[in-house]
Amino acid sequence: MLTRTSLQPLLDVDQPLRKVYELEYKDPEIEIAKIFNVENMEGAEAKDITSHGVGALEDVGEGGSVPYADPGLGYSTTYAYRIFKKGIQITKQMAQDNKYREMKDMMKWLAQRASYDPVSYAYGLFNNAFTANPSGYANYNNGALALASAAQTYENGDTGSQSNYSTNKLNYDNYEAAQVAMTEQKAGHGTLLEFTGKHTLLVPPALKREALEITQSELDPDTAENAINVYKGNSTVVVCPYISAAAGGSDTAWFLLANGHKINFFWRNKPSFDSELVFDTGVSKYKVEVEYEAGFSDWRATYCADGTV
Repeated sequence: MLTRTSLQPLLDVDQPLRKVYELEYKDPEIEIAKIFNVENMEGAEAKDITSHGVGALEDVGEGGSVPYADPGLGYSTTYAYRIFKKGIQITKQMAQDNKYREMKDMMKWLAQRASYDPVSYAYGLFNNAFTANPSGYANYNNGALALASAAQTYENGDTGSQSNYSTNKLNYDNYEAAQVAMTEQKAGHGTLLEFTGKHTLLVPPALKREALEITQSELDPDTAENAINVYKGNSTVVVCPYISAAAGGSDTAWFLLANGHKINFFWRNKPSFDSELVFDTGVSKYKVEVEYEAGFSDWRATYCADGTV
């Protein structure tokens, strides 16, 4: 005759707890993709490489031969996945004692970690934007310079440098300076890249008001002369709590990004939810596992201000 197993209490709560996870879990890619280029990693690593381009067209005169050029390769950036895991354990006694609220909370926390940890990690790249070769991220030119630097170099060895770094606080005039600086960035061979069009303005919650006033006001928010706001609608504002001081970032730093930037996030495996019932101990184990890495393959198409001045 079939009898009720001693582990039946764990079996009874398994499906309700799985439902809690499903309801609480939010796809982290939704938030990551607001800024990052999101791709899937095939194999153990992914490589991204810059090039100098082919330079300007040449005047060869009537019937002249085509001067062919080889786009010189720049720096290779390697993305190697990292593995993250977390689990919880539900005992038979917890199920028998009807501690469903406690078990539900444990499952909600696990789902939240799966939802928010990849986002927090990704935007941590900006918290480290002013530090060369931050640990845990793929870094352009082997981390020789930070994402934000006043001395960015040319890949082809040309003398001189470029800057995508400022200490300016976020206001209308400094936003304009950032726009100008972005459009004057050059490729490795010195050609203007023309990063015009609609940009993305990334700010912490403390700068939300300034960001929206600059990009959405009908009139210049910093004057009383009713001058039109020429930057209305110029940028999409992304407000991210994970770059704030509370998250290890800054409440004054802000970032401008153009289409074509090389801020990347690679999934090896998106968050997976698994479980097992351990017969010997009378415990149900639930775990989340995820694999990814973020980084930047070029500093161009970005402008970074720490907002200290």
